Amino acid sequence: WRRFVFVEQFVFGNLVLPVVLLTQLVLVGRFVFVIRVAGAARGGEEVRVREPRAVRVAGAPHPIAYKA
Repeated sequence: WRRFVFVEQFVFGNLVLPVVLLTQLVLVGRFVFVIRVAGAARGGEEVRVREPRAVRVAGAPHPIAYKA
């Protein structure tokens, strides 16, 4: 019975740390992703408002090209 308890604590102790670290990494990754998306959305609008030519140079297709 003592062996079983020791093994259970050993396995549980080794699994908790990686799970906690992975959870923190996932949360940080999501937070950074949200910041990047928000920044890209704001940056994209600023580029379109200030310099419309920059959008075409970046490789975005012209809106009228799909209608023709």
